Order: sequence, then structure tokens, then C-alpha cells
Amino acid sequence: MRNICHKISYTLIITLACSVSVMSQMTPWIPVDTMQNTFGTALPNLGPIATSHYSPLVMILHRGKSTYASSSALVYNLSTDNGNTWSRKLPPINTQIGFGARYPTLTLKLDSGQALQTAKAFSTFGHVAAIPEIDQGAALVSDIFNATSTSVAFNQMTGSRLGQLCWASDTENRFFWVGQNPSNGNHTLFRTSDLVNIESFPIINLSDIAGEFIPLQGDSYNGKLYFGFIAAKPGSGTPLVYMPAYVTSTDNGATWSPVNWVDFRQALGAYRFDRLWDYKPNDQFLQLQGDMVVGFDGRVHFALGLQDTNMSVGQNRNAIVEILQTGSYWSAAMVAENLSDISWSKLDGPALGQMGYSVNISAGKSMGVYAVSFVHPPLNNPLDSLCDVYVATRTEGTYYFYPFNLTETPGKNENSHHMSPRISFSSANSEYYARIMYNYPAGYEGYFPNNGGYDTQPSTIYFTNFNIPIPLSPVEFTSFTARSMSRGVVLEWVTATEKNNYLFTVEKNSGEGFFAIGNVNGAGTSTQFNSYNFTDNTPTPGAFYRIKQTDYDGSFAYSQEIETPTDYLYDFKLEQNYPNPFNPSTVIRFSLPVAGTTTLDIYNSLGEKVVTLLNKDLPAGEHQVNFEAGNLSGGVYFCQLRSGTKQQMVKMLLVK
Repeated sequence: MRNICHKISYTLIITLACSVSVMSQMTPWIPVDTMQNTFGTALPNLGPIATSHYSPLVMILHRGKSTYASSSALVYNLSTDNGNTWSRKLPPINTQIGFGARYPTLTLKLDSGQALQTAKAFSTFGHVAAIPEIDQGAALVSDIFNATSTSVAFNQMTGSRLGQLCWASDTENRFFWVGQNPSNGNHTLFRTSDLVNIESFPIINLSDIAGEFIPLQGDSYNGKLYFGFIAAKPGSGTPLVYMPAYVTSTDNGATWSPVNWVDFRQALGAYRFDRLWDYKPNDQFLQLQGDMVVGFDGRVHFALGLQDTNMSVGQNRNAIVEILQTGSYWSAAMVAENLSDISWSKLDGPALGQMGYSVNISAGKSMGVYAVSFVHPPLNNPLDSLCDVYVATRTEGTYYFYPFNLTETPGKNENSHHMSPRISFSSANSEYYARIMYNYPAGYEGYFPNNGGYDTQPSTIYFTNFNIPIPLSPVEFTSFTARSMSRGVVLEWVTATEKNNYLFTVEKNSGEGFFAIGNVNGAGTSTQFNSYNFTDNTPTPGAFYRIKQTDYDGSFAYSQEIETPTDYLYDFKLEQNYPNPFNPSTVIRFSLPVAGTTTLDIYNSLGEKVVTLLNKDLPAGEHQVNFEAGNLSGGVYFCQLRSGTKQQMVKMLLVK
């Protein structure tokens, strides 16, 4: 279970997002592998599929049983052509752990740009020979093409509950996972680069949370680590209110921030939902699900199942919702709503009735492209109780397209699916893909019966590249920032590539919606980095900015949104007095970048000081002084500003 950019734009999302309407796309499902015991993917908080953003490399990790593996082997399936063809790898790690791995999860790291030969596969797993709910192991394959140069750690990790997720740093050769000490309930982060040297650090104490602990996902953004989970905030009342939360680290996991609780009930657009969606509402267990990912701009996104308990049980009271970080607050982007309580069918297979709605979220790393997948009985066929796989997509600043039904098979129950947390980009055709897998008993076109021996039935793993069918900008933004200078906010953005780009329109939202404040010409078609800037000379505290990019054919798309900086940066500047010439009074304006003792003196044309207008400590910012010259004779005067080691002077003309 892996478990959302700004204020006004998401009001549009909430208003226009879909309810029960769906779209169907004929998605080519490619068979990856067929083995016994592949249902090791049948837990929602695993990450069995991994990709790299710009790379055609795709990996799927599962347990399996074959003629050359006695039981529960770790099996890698590898594709170097975007999932079109696959090969099976059985790494030597299996002999080290006695073919005892179960419920493995995977992360993928390329050490040298997008060079496939530098790829490493890292995984964590439980172990059937011990107590899988308590003991876990980790495996590293540093040469995935030959399944060699492997290392494994198991014995030194005994006593730590199964973490069921792992992730890699995006800046260093490090891998991370989280385990829980069963004796005190505290959580520990493990980190390693080679599985020979394993370091551990406290990440979350039992006293930091209440109730059950449900791990969602770990992620890395420019070296900053994120770990998301679901729990209840201590002191949140009875019954406990569960909500998503996350912690961060800026020193590779050695120290961690306090818990950041995300109260979805306060998110803009999610006011009617009062709890997370328990997908088995009538039993004694808490069955909550979610996912977390960090977007291209370092903002946190959660995908959650939410529930409105003011509605009757089973009466379409649930929704799949993205909760997204928008500066100092959170917003909701509706993915699918009016969903029934039961999003699963209690069958022996293919997910053993334990997958639930199985929500996943995936994000692009170069621009704001997002996908959310989930399973549910057909939204347009209330007579079909078996699950299909759905995906919905959006770009930054837009609402979700209607969910696509990727399977649409009335007689099959495809509730064993996963999606890579990385959306992949193909530079060859400038397309973005969500990469999704599921498994199903081999040879079955209908539903797999209860008591059918699913564990001994060969199952096929299927894969698809879902081409995200939303209008994407042909411009690849690498940055978009705002900085406050004297009497203006300077917006700066950089593009890596442009295709038929006609115009950038700068839009501003001060609380009543976006409106255009200026234009900057685009570079047409370009494959080199281009830098642009625009100055808003009438800055507004709390305003948001975005860039509307327009092609020559009139099509357009939007950048991410950014907020006016809270701390203004000022130039040291003495402006020309106004009016000038003057008689007998004028206004002198100036700005200071830092606080300090400041003097403002007036000199005549002979260089003699005639008056000191100001000599005091002033804060950073903009200031103005009125100069009354009624007792001076007409002529040329000079105004000098000094603060610290800096000084400026302007010439003034008094006319009488």
C-alpha cells in the first residue's frame, strides 16, 4: 500500500471532477511471466514494480515457484524496451535465503544518469523459514542484467517487523527501509549502500502516534527524504481519527522532523468526508489504504480512500481523492466518487480478498503529471461485483480526467494490481506513461472459484504502459521561481526543450481567480536550455502565479503554480525624488536590503551639507521621507543615502 498545486485552481478540480462516469481504453496487457505462487504481490502496501523516469527499463519483482526453485523464490522480470518484451532473472540470492522469501517489494536506482548498465535493484522481504510477520530481510542486485554481484542481509535484521516498502536516494548511492521493533513499537530507519554496512536511526516513536500504524511510501527529492504513513494523532479523541502523515530528513535519514499530520477534513474540497474508507466495514479489523509520492517540485501528494459517514452504509458514500500540498494548506482533487462500500470480492484469488480498493499514486519527476489507480466493481454496471482496474490522470493545475477502465472484464476479478510510483517519459515521442501490472490465474477468462487451490495454480503477471491522454505542454519546464525585489516580484523560469512554443502568458491570482498580467515570447522549437523572466511591478502578498504556454496552433497548457515569497528581498536603492523639479516639497523613496543605521542628507552644489533628513535605525524594506525646502533658495541639490557600507546619491532641482 503505497501510499497532493494551489488554492483557486483546485476549486475547479473539485467542481468539475468526475462522479461515476468512466472511460474505457483498450489497453494492451502484455504477459510478463507465468509461475506458481506469484500471488506474493497480493498485498496493497508492496511495491513490486519499479521504473526510472527517463529510462525504458522496467522491473517487476515477485515470489514464485518453478521447477528449479523449491518454494518462494525471488524472481525478477526485466524489460529494457518499455515493457514490450521481458526476461526472467532468478538471482543467486535465493540460495542464500533458502528460497524462503515472501511478499517482496522493490526499488530501482540508476547510478549514472539513465545508463541501464548501472541499474541496481534493491528489495526487502519477509522470510517463510522464520516468522514472516516479524523477521525481514533485504537483497541488493548490483548487476541486474546478469543477476550477479548480489548481497543479502537477513540474520542481522531478525526481530524487526516486515517493512514492506523500500526506496532509494535520488542523489546518493543509498537505499532505505523502515522496520518496527515488536518489543516497544518504535520505528527504525535502516540505510545502506551495499548491505554489508547497515546503519539504523530512530524515525517514529510509539508515543508520536496512536492506534494502528500503516506504512505508505518512502521517497527522495533532491536528497531530502520523505516517509508517509497512516495513523491517529495522539489525543485525537474517541473513536480515533486516522489521517495521513509524513516525516522528512535532510541528512540522509540520521535525524527526522516531527510528524506532519495532514487533516484531510480541512483540505479545500474535502469538507464532506469525515474519515478514511475502511473497505471491510463490518469486521473487527481496520482496513485503511493510501499512497504517497513527492512531485517534481518537492510537494507531497497523498492518494486516499475517503468516506462520508453521513450517508447510509453502502450508498455510494466513498471516494478516491488526491490530497495535495499547496504551501501552508492542503487541497483535494477528486479522482472518483460515489463508490460503494465493498470494493473487493472475497475470493481465494487472485488477491485472496485482501487488496481492497488498492489505491496507488504516481508522479512525473520533470513536470506535474499525476496518475491514480484503484480497483472497484464496474462503475457503470451495478450487477457486476468483480473488480476492474481503473486509472485517472491529470497535469498540474487541472482536474482529473474520468477514470479509465483498463480491464473491463465482467467475469474476472482483477484486484491484484500495482502501479510504479514513477511516471515515465519517452523523449522519442514526448509522451508520459503510467506503468501498471496485475496477475491472474493462467487460463482463466472468468472468475477463479473459491477453494480452487490458488497457491498451486500457475498465474500470469500482466503489464501495460498507460499512455496518459491529457493535453501536455510541449514545453519541459525545469524550474519556475519567484523572488521579491524592490517594488516587484521577479518570476523566473527555465525550459529544457520547447516544441512549437509561441507565447508564455504570466497569470496572477490575488484571491479572485487568475488573470493575465503580461506576455513573454517563446523560443518556438528548441532543444537547449532557455531562461525567461518577468517582473510584476504591483506585487500582492499571498498571490499565486502560473505560466500559460500557448502553441502556434492555439493549444495551451499551464505550468505549476507558485506563491508570492513571504520574505521580500530588497535592493539597496535610492529612487529619484518626485516631483522633480519641485517647489517647495518632494518625496524621497528608498529601499534597504537589511536593517541598519541609515542617514539621508541634502547637499548644495558646493558640496555643503544643508540638512539631515534622517539618521536612525531602520528595518529592511521600502521607506519614504518628505523633504520641505521652503527655507532654501532655488538651485541644484544632491540627496545622499547611506546605510552600512553602501551609499547612493541623486540630483534634485528646486525651482523658485
